[in-house]
Amino acid sequence: MAEVLTRDQIPVPETWDVESIYKTAADYEREAARLESLAAPILAMRGKLDVPAKIAEAFKLEDRLTLLIETLHLYAHMLEDVDTSVGANQARMAALRGKLAKIQGELAWITPEILGRDEATLKAWTD
Repeated sequence: MAEVLTRDQIPVPETWDVESIYKTAADYEREAARLESLAAPILAMRGKLDVPAKIAEAFKLEDRLTLLIETLHLYAHMLEDVDTSVGANQARMAALRGKLAKIQGELAWITPEILGRDEATLKAWTD
């Protein structure tokens, strides 16, 4: 059976460059702390997506949030997979999953609010 190498035994050029995403775990944590502040303006729009400009604004804010989520997820997931015996990496990914579930639940109203408009209104918005 082939020997399984630990992360520190693998040549650096053959490993993921997680430092190109965030230099340190502290940098990751600083960015992760921004999640709720990026979600807040979207949450404040609940019940107010009544004109195309407001919907466009919500989508732009949602795009900014999504880009951060994707970057955080990439970093945390890569570290989680690098060595499943490192508890800090497992905890980081689990914490992110929890935050994402909370945010996704809080923002679940967006599509129903838009699609809840009558068909004539939606058609008028696309003209």
